[in-house]
Amino acid sequence: MRTIPELVRAAVDDAGSKPWLFSHDTELTYAEMLARVERAASGLRALGVGRGDRVLVTPRNTPEYLLSWFALMEAGAIQVPINPKSSEAEIAGFVHQVDPALVVTDQDKWPAAPRLELSGTGYYRLRRDYEQAELERWRRELRSECDSREELHVYFRHEPQAPAWAARMLEL
Repeated sequence: MRTIPELVRAAVDDAGSKPWLFSHDTELTYAEMLARVERAASGLRALGVGRGDRVLVTPRNTPEYLLSWFALMEAGAIQVPINPKSSEAEIAGFVHQVDPALVVTDQDKWPAAPRLELSGTGYYRLRRDYEQAELERWRRELRSECDSREELHVYFRHEPQAPAWAARMLEL
């Protein structure tokens, strides 16, 4: 029995240059899809997401969410999909129940933005378009939180650059 990542690689070997996905503003070949999936899986691993880790996802019908599903499998993580129409309270309840290593969601769906406190763990949702001064304020706050907590989770809006943004934030 082969895994889905193995099946994807076999498809790339057979049809790498052929179209895999057409979307409103995206067209990807099998080879391009695999390259994006491997890059995203590498970013997930760099964030500490690995085999058996649960990742809470509010999936939508977009190429980004489809690619994130493949990337999670490539990293060995377990996608825990929830209804993207869930209320803030429901999402907070899922975060508490699932205890995810990461949350993949849209900026408008993250509850209690930008900070959520659950069971002594601080969860932050940050966006990409901070001015430098505002970003520095967040770095100071996160550094303070790191000193006083065993765990701190920082989430970015799901985009290919998110792992790099997270790595920059961790350079406290």
